[in-house]
Amino acid sequence: MKTTPLYVLLLLICAGLAHGAIYRYVDEEGNITFTSEPPPGVDVSPVELPEPNTVATPSRPARTGDDTGPTATTDRYTQLSIAQPEDGAAIRSNAGNITVTLNIGPKLRPSDTVVLYLDGHEVARGSGTVFALANISRGAHQLSAAIEDPKGNTLIRSAPVGFNLLRVSVLTRPRAR
Repeated sequence: MKTTPLYVLLLLICAGLAHGAIYRYVDEEGNITFTSEPPPGVDVSPVELPEPNTVATPSRPARTGDDTGPTATTDRYTQLSIAQPEDGAAIRSNAGNITVTLNIGPKLRPSDTVVLYLDGHEVARGSGTVFALANISRGAHQLSAAIEDPKGNTLIRSAPVGFNLLRVSVLTRPRAR
């Protein structure tokens, strides 16, 4: 490209102008004028400019282990998984009760909420990692979990876990003799 040296020349000129001096003078009519190039034959005085104000960017405070401070909202959950029941498990419970245990990392913040979904429908909500579900119908089910912030935004969602709940049915009981 033949225009590249022209761009470099223009940049050098602009850089020189940025660091140029500023002059003040009063004309014949008493008007005060500021300029970067004093007119010839006029008594000018250079203007002393103060150093520009600068503000240092504050650094992020170090974590103290307290998950309720201002830095807690910027931390992300890196893990949410269902430890119990295991994927593919067959659970025998005639009452239809199961216990769900979650692994969450880092620790659940007090402001956030865990939501459990069974077959795509919300079945439990709370601030713990262990939930007891009751009277679940027999058959195959999909279980998943999510963590929501106070505004209801989903922060992380677990992978679904499939399990079969085995319950004795009146239709499958052996007949008494």
